Amino acid sequence: MIFNKPTKDQLLALSGIFQSCHLVEQLSKHGLVSEKELKISMESLLHKDPRDTLAMFRSPDNLDTGIESIQDFLNSRLDIKASETLRYVIGTIYLAEKLRSNKAMSLMVRQRLDKCIAQAEYFSTTHSNVISNIAQIYQDSFGTLKYRITVHGCVDHLGQKSIVERVRCLLFSAIRSAMLFHQLGGRRRHLIFNKRYILSQTKALNTS
Repeated sequence: MIFNKPTKDQLLALSGIFQSCHLVEQLSKHGLVSEKELKISMESLLHKDPRDTLAMFRSPDNLDTGIESIQDFLNSRLDIKASETLRYVIGTIYLAEKLRSNKAMSLMVRQRLDKCIAQAEYFSTTHSNVISNIAQIYQDSFGTLKYRITVHGCVDHLGQKSIVERVRCLLFSAIRSAMLFHQLGGRRRHLIFNKRYILSQTKALNTS
């Protein structure tokens, strides 16, 4: 239903989307992001069959950036940076829809991510080899679609292979959270019709 109030789990997943997209914005413009937040996004992407939503992110504290980004959007404090983040959010939700409707692509993504999970257990989730392989999966799947997310930022940064690979991994992580958001019953329209409630509940997440 349009007017159903989002659940805590839906808000956690939504925060995951916003956080990864905010990091895309930071990385493309400034060339660096918090290693801790990068790790959180990578772990959420590679977390297979979590027992519950919180297990993907371990703690609401790990989503502070995403929660604050949602609050900025709902409070209409949209500067250029925030509007770019929102564009990535909308784009990754759309790509998640495309992935759900493409069984062959979904199977390919799952199978190749499984290999990356095993690789990350040997190295780490943020190891350069893991990041490179996941970025390639993104290219071989979402990079083949007619709709592609165009990332804006500093040309010098976006000309570096390592940064481009991290950007693709973060977009992939946002898509993973968008898949979870949908599985939990979340929809884009909830952001339009439940703004006041979402704002109050994200403030509660900040203190939980």
